[in-house]
Amino acid sequence: MKKLINSPETVVTEALEGVAAAHPSLSVDVENKVITRAGGPTPGKVGLVSGGGSGHEPLHGGFVGYGMLDAACPGEVFTSPVPDQMLAATQAVNGGAGVLHVVKNYTGDVLNFQMAAEMAGDEGIEVIPVVINDDVAVQDSLYTAGRRGTGATVFVEKIAGALADSVGAPSATPPFLDAERRACERQARSGLGEEAFELAFEDGLGMSLDDAVAYALKQSAETSPPAAAPADPPRALPAESTAVGSLSRSLAVEGRGAGTVSVLIVDRHRVVADGIQMLLEQHPDLQVVGIATSAGDAVALASDTRPDVIVADYQLPDMTGAELAARLRDEQATTHILLLSSVVSNALLREAVKAGARGVLLKTQPAEQLVDAVRRVGAGEMLIPATSLADFITGSDKDAQLFDLLTGREREVLRQLAAGLDNRHIAAQMGIGYVTVRSHLRNLSSKLDAHSRLEILARAAELGLIVR
Repeated sequence: MKKLINSPETVVTEALEGVAAAHPSLSVDVENKVITRAGGPTPGKVGLVSGGGSGHEPLHGGFVGYGMLDAACPGEVFTSPVPDQMLAATQAVNGGAGVLHVVKNYTGDVLNFQMAAEMAGDEGIEVIPVVINDDVAVQDSLYTAGRRGTGATVFVEKIAGALADSVGAPSATPPFLDAERRACERQARSGLGEEAFELAFEDGLGMSLDDAVAYALKQSAETSPPAAAPADPPRALPAESTAVGSLSRSLAVEGRGAGTVSVLIVDRHRVVADGIQMLLEQHPDLQVVGIATSAGDAVALASDTRPDVIVADYQLPDMTGAELAARLRDEQATTHILLLSSVVSNALLREAVKAGARGVLLKTQPAEQLVDAVRRVGAGEMLIPATSLADFITGSDKDAQLFDLLTGREREVLRQLAAGLDNRHIAAQMGIGYVTVRSHLRNLSSKLDAHSRLEILARAAELGLIVR
C-alpha cells in the first residue's frame, strides 16, 4: 500500500478540510477548492494568491497565513487549477488594494492565471502576476516552456507576503503577538492613566519625538498632549476635502495686478491640476485663482472668482469641456475657455468652437506652449492646433480614415463596449470567444493609443467614433 486516501475524486477536498481543521486561522471554500485566511480580506491590503497542481504539499495550501499567502487554489493532482477557481480566490482576498498572483512557469498555470486575471479585471479588481522561473536546469529543454518555477516560489511568497502585511491595515498584528501587544497596552495605560493614554494615542502621530517623550514622562506642564507639529507651509490653494480650491472673491478679483491673467484650472485629476498650477505660477503675469475637479465645481468657482481664462480638461466626470464652455458662454461672457485634450479631431474642434471655447491644445505639447496659449486666449485670440487647422477649414475628415483602420469586428466590439457590456457579454452578444474579445480590445488600445477600457471609450468619443 502506497497511499492512505479514501477516494482519488475527493482527495484534494479532504486534504484541504484537514488543513483547515488543524488550523483555525484558515478556512476552506469546498465548492471552489480554495483555502484562505479566516476572517475575510484585510481592507487596504494587497492580497496574495498562488496555486498549482496538488501532490506537492505543503505547496501551496501550507503557505497560507500571516506574512505569506492570503489564498491558495490547488488543482487536482498534478493538474493546474482552473480559471474560475483562481477567480474565486482572487475575489476572496480582494481588500481594495489589488491582488498579486504568484505563478509558477508551467503552461497550464500561466494560461489559467492570465485568464483569471482578465476576468477579475472585468470586475474592477486590479491584478498583477509574477511568474517564477528559477529552474536553470531546464532552460533549454524541449519538454518545458522555458525554465520552470520551483523552490524560489517560496521565497517570493514569503517576501511579498511579509511586505503586504506590513503595509496593510494599521491593526495588522501577527496573531502570535496578540498577547504581547495586550501586555504592552496594559502597561502603557497603567503608566499614563486612562485619559492620558487615550489623548496620547489620539494625537501621538502628530507629535515630535521630543514632545512625545516629554509627555510620556509627565514633564509637560500642560494637562493635554502638545499640539501636533504644523504640516508643510500652507499653499496658496489648499486641497479641500471636496477636491476644489479657490481664493476668496475679494482676493481673486481685487488682488489682480495690471496685465495679470487670472486662471481657473479644471481637471478631473487633482495631481494634473496641481502640476498646471505650479507651471503657471512660475510666471508673474499669470495668477491661478482656483482649481476644480468637475464641471459643476468649475461653474461655482467661476462665479466666485470671475477668471479671465479657464483651462479645462476636455473629459470631465460630469460633462465635456465643450459642454462646460457652452454653459459658461452666457453666464461668464468675459471668461475665455481653453480646452486640453489627448487627441484633437474635426468633430471635437467643431463641438468646442460651436460651444464658445477659444481654443483646443493638445496635452502632448510642451509646457511652455500651454503658458503661451493661456496668455493668447486671455488676450482674446482663437487657438486651433496648426496640424488640424487646414482640415478644420476644408472639412476633410481624417477621423473617417482612422475609422477605416478599424476592422468590422473591432468596430462592433467598440460599440458593445460603449453600450456598457463586459467582455463576457460582448463575447456572447457577438458569438465569439472571450479570448477573442480580449484580442480585439488590445488592437483597439494600440490603434487609439489607450491603456484601459475607459481610455478606449474616451478616445473613441473624442474622435467621433462613437456617439456619447
